[in-house]
Amino acid sequence: MTAKKKSSTFLRKTKYKMKSAFAVIITILLKKSLRYSKYSVIVSPGRTGTRSLGLLFNQVNSCVSRHEPRPTLLDLMVKKQGGKINIDVFFNSFLYRRALYFLKAKRDNSTFIESNYGLTFLLDFLFAKMQNLNAVFLTRNPIDYVVSAFSKEHGREYKDHKLFDSRDHRDRIDVDHFKKWSRDSFDSLNRFDKICWNYRIYHEEYFNLISKGYHLPLFKIEELSNNRERIIELASALKIKLDADGIKILKQGINITRNASDSYIIGKYDSWSTEEQKAFQKIIGPIVQKLGYE
Repeated sequence: MTAKKKSSTFLRKTKYKMKSAFAVIITILLKKSLRYSKYSVIVSPGRTGTRSLGLLFNQVNSCVSRHEPRPTLLDLMVKKQGGKINIDVFFNSFLYRRALYFLKAKRDNSTFIESNYGLTFLLDFLFAKMQNLNAVFLTRNPIDYVVSAFSKEHGREYKDHKLFDSRDHRDRIDVDHFKKWSRDSFDSLNRFDKICWNYRIYHEEYFNLISKGYHLPLFKIEELSNNRERIIELASALKIKLDADGIKILKQGINITRNASDSYIIGKYDSWSTEEQKAFQKIIGPIVQKLGYE
């Protein structure tokens, strides 16, 4: 090996060690200050208004709110579902990735709110590690969800629902991380069915967390629209104190969000084919009753 190559290798290894040491130091400092940190999360199956809600909370005093902030946690969710990461490794990585947000919130004496559908399958780890964690589950009428999710991916380079599509270039959870299907049987499902399964799986995880005793209040986006009392209850569940301006921001913003989808490419239930209606009832039917939707 030439002197130049040896020098390059040495610098590369030194840089890696310094980066690793820095990550360890940041993690230790965050763990020590975590007991004073205020962290609240909004989870959902997606397509329920989490993005808009996260942006609205960022306009409210005493909040540092981000929707699916970078770095993403999706890879950690995939590893957890695949049994490839333990709780301590996950938590160290989580703290390192959220360090700047926690530090900013602590500096401003604010609550860091993260709206992120990907946290749904990480909540049990977070509850175990964070005593001050506050979380809510945001849902939506399943018919509206299917219409929105189907329209969301229209025109993309792949035709199936993104969460379960092995052709998606991102490292997303797919059928291999759930034991309900074989790969062949799942690939044989059409896009409509996969969207229905997505809704069901996230809500099954919600009921699973509830059955384990975790405090995870359920909120329906339909109930929040123009409902001052319900909006205050949501903020309270997230440990946010709203003043009059905060209530006004959320009330107006949620109402706009509820009425902003005019470009759906499929209609409501009555316009679906007989096969689609049967699939919806078979896959989502049991969840619909539990959630109190008709």
